[in-house]
Amino acid sequence: MTASGRHHVIVIDDRPEAARYLRERLPDDRFEVEEHGEIAAGLTAVRDRPPCMVVVGGERTEARLACEALREEASLAGVSVVLLVSKRVRMDELVLHWFSGRAADWTVLRPLA
Repeated sequence: MTASGRHHVIVIDDRPEAARYLRERLPDDRFEVEEHGEIAAGLTAVRDRPPCMVVVGGERTEARLACEALREEASLAGVSVVLLVSKRVRMDELVLHWFSGRAADWTVLRPLA
């Protein structure tokens, strides 16, 4: 929770739709949505100021690896992680992610509309 009493959510996605979707649906007085288009910058932001939730968008392997990296850090154990994927994702890679022991808490299929 932020100093203003709002829940902090970080969206790491090279497409702005997820952050826009959350901003439109989460009440401004209770949630702060921070957006990063690059995985490295997003991971740095999460480590610098741990949020209550991280949404990682990605069909690329790097997005799944980012989720796994977040799960490996003890200081981020209480952070919920959502992996946002499209129908283009390779199911074999996704299944391996789910059984990695470091998977996202939830996997959500795009589109969010």
